[in-house]
Amino acid sequence: MAQRQLELIKRWIDAEGLFVDPGNMWIFIDWPSKLSMGAAMMTVAGRTAYWDAASGRVLSGTARQVSWAGASWMMLGGLLPPREGRNALRAALADPAAIRPSTPYLYRYVVEALIACGDKTHALALLESYWGAMIDAGADTFREVFDPANPLSSPYGDIHINSYCHAWSCTPSYFLRNGII
Repeated sequence: MAQRQLELIKRWIDAEGLFVDPGNMWIFIDWPSKLSMGAAMMTVAGRTAYWDAASGRVLSGTARQVSWAGASWMMLGGLLPPREGRNALRAALADPAAIRPSTPYLYRYVVEALIACGDKTHALALLESYWGAMIDAGADTFREVFDPANPLSSPYGDIHINSYCHAWSCTPSYFLRNGII
């Protein structure tokens, strides 16, 4: 099945080795509609296309977008060594214009990318601030979608459709229980 998926996606790989979204398929990295997903589509060509050594940032799409997703997936995909990955992640996290995650799913990979580049201090702080905000908002289980600035947000148009006990939100227990951070 995995081999077949690779065969199918080859249709949308350009001459530079980058994935080109045909515009009619659903690609999930996270819910923000303005998120450029190019840098999160891990390919070797991605380093050439998305890594800006001069600024130490991952820049995705034609608008050269900075996102937490792009920096995280470039680090986790092995396209950045730990020092560059740490700098790219810190730059994205500090940039108020960067596209932030809207789900625990992507926050989990940001935490993992921080750990992978040796920044366990920031990984733990992010884990505590994000999942802690869910607890502060009254959650007794971890949610599928959570925006600390807007706890009632939903990508489905109605908060009643959100999952309020979602498996991908439980990863803090994995990191903490296994002593990873």
